[in-house]
Amino acid sequence: MITDKASRVIAKYLADYAEPEASATTFILKESSFDIALILPCYDEAVAKVKSILAHNASYRVLFIVVVNAPDNATPSAIKTTQELYRALASYPPLPGATLQLADAQQVKTDKSQVGKVSLHTVPNSCHGLMLVDRVNVARIPAKQGVGLARKIGADLALKLFDQGFLINGWLGSTDADAKLPADYFDTLKSLDQKVPPFAGAVFGFNHVCIDNRLHDAANLYDLSLRYYVDALAWCGSPYAFATIGSCLAFHLVAYAQVRGFPKRAGGEDFYLLNKLCKLKLTTSMEPSRTATAFPASKITSGILPLDKCVIALEARESHRVPFGTGPAITKILMQTHPVDDYLFYHPRIFVLLRVWLLTMHRAWPGVAKGSAVDANWWRCLDDVVTIIAEDSPGGDFTKLTAKEQQVLRGWGEESGWYEALRHCLRQSGGSEAFISQLHTWFDGFRTLKFVHYIRQHLYPSLPAKELLHLTEMLPDDFRNTVLAEFRKRLYASTKHDEN
Repeated sequence: MITDKASRVIAKYLADYAEPEASATTFILKESSFDIALILPCYDEAVAKVKSILAHNASYRVLFIVVVNAPDNATPSAIKTTQELYRALASYPPLPGATLQLADAQQVKTDKSQVGKVSLHTVPNSCHGLMLVDRVNVARIPAKQGVGLARKIGADLALKLFDQGFLINGWLGSTDADAKLPADYFDTLKSLDQKVPPFAGAVFGFNHVCIDNRLHDAANLYDLSLRYYVDALAWCGSPYAFATIGSCLAFHLVAYAQVRGFPKRAGGEDFYLLNKLCKLKLTTSMEPSRTATAFPASKITSGILPLDKCVIALEARESHRVPFGTGPAITKILMQTHPVDDYLFYHPRIFVLLRVWLLTMHRAWPGVAKGSAVDANWWRCLDDVVTIIAEDSPGGDFTKLTAKEQQVLRGWGEESGWYEALRHCLRQSGGSEAFISQLHTWFDGFRTLKFVHYIRQHLYPSLPAKELLHLTEMLPDDFRNTVLAEFRKRLYASTKHDEN
């Protein structure tokens, strides 16, 4: 049941922000509605891969929304492959009782030559439906908008169906043609409606697979770097500790409308959408401390739910489809002479500094507000945090900051706009919980990554795996025993790296 408030949010999005394929189309499904939907953007993909996803033996009536697209700078070979896919899917039988009513030219805000063709079909030998969008034979996608626009078209169409009552469950899955969905994928997706507290988005577990040993090893290294980063952020207490892979994400359609949809980018659209969704459901709760100084005194809860037990198998492959991400990263690794020895990972000390920063955010109220010197108050709070950790935590002495670390952190504070952010959050907050939530909204996943890169550039460059694992100083015990222990296990399980 959609609330009146949610209906208004959806109506505004469809009127002002939706792509014309959705905003200019009214759907009539006389037979029945669909239980749940999945969007699948396809560019230069083989027919067999897409058909294997459509053949999923889900126990619910699934609508697969396939956006067959090509950028306006695509090669003739890629266009040919994509057109072959479109022809194969367009040959599926029409969906019984389904009609589309298109708005007249005066109601369409965009030139109709820039609108894709939408058709509805039945997936053979199943109860599932196929909504097929043609953006390869007509209205090719601007290269700079790439996969972001393709995903947005699919999600906007799902939102339109949800608004009209033809899509029952408000959770939408997003994947790619390189994915093999697990048997319980749609069961897991459908169950998200019952989660308490409610989340805005979710990330499925993933694992790259390939029969080619070189590709497999390269993908494992990239996987390792992703998991290491997520594990380290979780250790720091960041609510943005989740992987951002377009093949593995899901989100609620009302939340999607609230954040105005996918960004129209050729890459990174998954990162930016999840970043926005996470902020919608950030919640702060105050918890009693073991002692007067122990951490944490408060807890921040992410708006993104990890679904690590439901694992999507992703084909490890080189790719030209996006400017950065998994495919380009694998290609870069393959160019290295000795990938296991040459591939670099973030220096662990960066995450010690990040943890100190985040813990200070949780203890800055109300001390940072005393007087007008917000910047000086912040550093006094940070010094207190370092002292408390050193006294209360096992191996806490390793949290003490060097003079150089303090200098670099101050540089970050000055260059990032942190002090103005503090003042803004103080003005917007009436208490500690609101203040902490405001800080985490500003210090989001994107700024967290910028913080990590700033420290990497100015103090702690990245390291190969062997050097990282042999760091015995500068790291608290709980980091070595959790994040690095898991890193070591994954490294030796996936490669022939010598433990010595």
